[in-house]
Amino acid sequence: MKIELLKITDVRPCPGNLSQNGAMIDAVAASIRNSCFRWPIVVDAKGRVVCGHTRYKAARKLGLRIRRRQERSPRKRRGHH
Repeated sequence: MKIELLKITDVRPCPGNLSQNGAMIDAVAASIRNSCFRWPIVVDAKGRVVCGHTRYKAARKLGLRIRRRQERSPRKRRGHH
């Protein structure tokens, strides 16, 4: 399994994401700061968030880096939408 470290500025939200989660970002950022990441942010090969948009926004607020492991096949990735 290949893992790479990405700057948060190299990751961007998926254009089709419709979640309205602004009120949760501060709470999620506090949780990450206190406990670290418990659930991953799934990012595709183009650097778009597939799953974990609120965690992404909280990580961006904290200025964290993201670890990306080798991309899963599109068929397996569909289960994360």
